[in-house]
Amino acid sequence: MQRSLDALRRLYNSVIILDRAAETSVSPIVGNSGLRDEVSTLRRETCDIVKALAEGKDGTEQRTRQIDEALRGLRARLAEDDPRSELHRNRNALAFGLYEVRKTLAELIDLCKREK
Repeated sequence: MQRSLDALRRLYNSVIILDRAAETSVSPIVGNSGLRDEVSTLRRETCDIVKALAEGKDGTEQRTRQIDEALRGLRARLAEDDPRSELHRNRNALAFGLYEVRKTLAELIDLCKREK
C-alpha cells in the first residue's frame, strides 16, 4: 500500500511540474499545433489509464504505447527548437514532467498487476 501511495505522490508532483510549465510567460505549446496535439493525447491517455487503474481494469497497454509515441513526437519537436530560447527551456520542463508522469504510470500499472 505504501508503494502505491508513494507512486501517487510522485504522479501528483509530476503534475505540479506540468502546471508550472503551463504558467510560464512563453507557453511551451505556443505556435505548434502538432505539439498541442501530442500534449492532448498524453493528457487523454494518462487520464484514461488512471481511471482504469482506479476501477481495477486492464487494457493499459495500448494507451501506454500511444503515450510513448506522443513522447517520441514531443522529443522530435524539441530538437527543432533553438536551445537558447525560453521556449525551448519551457518545452524541456514540459517534456520532463510528461516523462515523469509516464514513469510513474508504469510503476502504478506494475503495482496494480501485482495486487491482482
